[in-house]
Amino acid sequence: MRDINKSVFVVLSSKGGAGKTTAATQFLIPYLHGVRGEGAVLPKLYEVDVKNNASQGLSESKLFHVELIKDSLKELENVIVKESANFMRDYPIIFDVGVGEFDNAFKAFADVFDEGVTYILPTKTSEADFGNTFDSIRRIKAADSAAEFIVVCSDSKHGADEIEFLKDEFGLVFGTWFNPKTRKPFVPLFKQANIPERFVVVKSSELFDKTTTSYKTTVYEAALEGLAIKGFLQDKNSTEPHAIDKAIADVKNKGVLESDPKKRDELLGESEFLRKTRRHYLNCANYHDNFLAPSFREFSKLLS
Repeated sequence: MRDINKSVFVVLSSKGGAGKTTAATQFLIPYLHGVRGEGAVLPKLYEVDVKNNASQGLSESKLFHVELIKDSLKELENVIVKESANFMRDYPIIFDVGVGEFDNAFKAFADVFDEGVTYILPTKTSEADFGNTFDSIRRIKAADSAAEFIVVCSDSKHGADEIEFLKDEFGLVFGTWFNPKTRKPFVPLFKQANIPERFVVVKSSELFDKTTTSYKTTVYEAALEGLAIKGFLQDKNSTEPHAIDKAIADVKNKGVLESDPKKRDELLGESEFLRKTRRHYLNCANYHDNFLAPSFREFSKLLS
């Protein structure tokens, strides 16, 4: 079984909009936190992209350290050599590779890390996504014959527990759609690329955009807050409400008693914000239990 603290993951796609950043920051990094525990050294996320720093939207996240690689190939090679030579390393590494840096990046990883590299390839359902995923695998294998691949069914309508519906949704990946010329099923991606059928699912949710935009953190971290609230509600021995419930009540009571109309409106507005935040946390907790956690379990099986 691999040492998760020595693991190296490269999340990449030669096509924009495939769900790469979501896979890296909303799935892979939360997974690593869950399996490694609270006190573990934070993983490093290297963003290999001269045009964008996608993790800026997660400035409040406490799950990872991020570094931006700007001088793509030269800086990337230096980072790879430095990290591979660090025999005392006790943290996983994630490389989030921008589309424009695809060719430079995967060539730099071959035969460097002793533990090997796992390539995470997000894909959606279109023919363009399928073609780019297949092409990505082909080009990586040409540079690194020992490469391991895990396909992420990104922005899916179905969860890991709806496998038949999922395979029909991603028909080009799993070969469940028909070729209009031959009237036979398309050849599955895994068979065409000659790789094992290893995949996980990231189910579509508006919670990703909402959490990043309004709270600058991950759905997983919001879910942990929601799970804590649920725990308080289910604990029959608890005499105190959860901190956010206490804050909502305190702010609302102050607002009701406030004689200054402006201050009263501010306090009542703050109470409403906290109430909506609480509901958001609980929605994230439900998403975690129903979709994230099952995908985490499947991912653990693939890595073992």
